[in-house]
Amino acid sequence: MIVRFFRSKGRAAVVLAVLVAVIGFAMAGNSSADVLSHTPLVFAQGTNTATVHDTVVKGSSTTYVVEVAGNQKMTVETSGPVSFAVFDPSGAKSAANVSSPYTADVTAGTWQIIIGSTQGGEFDLTVTVV
Repeated sequence: MIVRFFRSKGRAAVVLAVLVAVIGFAMAGNSSADVLSHTPLVFAQGTNTATVHDTVVKGSSTTYVVEVAGNQKMTVETSGPVSFAVFDPSGAKSAANVSSPYTADVTAGTWQIIIGSTQGGEFDLTVTVV
């Protein structure tokens, strides 16, 4: 039965393409959950501050991404039963379990802010880039 399925060159090509894509994605160290779970912070035009109100499940985390245009200062402020970590564009940890607000010099690129909670609940995240 499997041999009959692959006799069609079109089906074999599709299966091969999907297999190559899955292997390539896995070798890059990413999972679909990694890619889909990053929420971009949106700054209203003409502003340098973005705020979100969200909920985190006990024992889990939520990741937000911030695009920084150049060498600037970024302030991360949270409220609620959460802690956070900040990762620079290379993936190196810039801060973890620090007091809110946290301010740091940042370079151009995509920064990640990971919000976690051992209790779960609602929180506010405010990020300012100047």
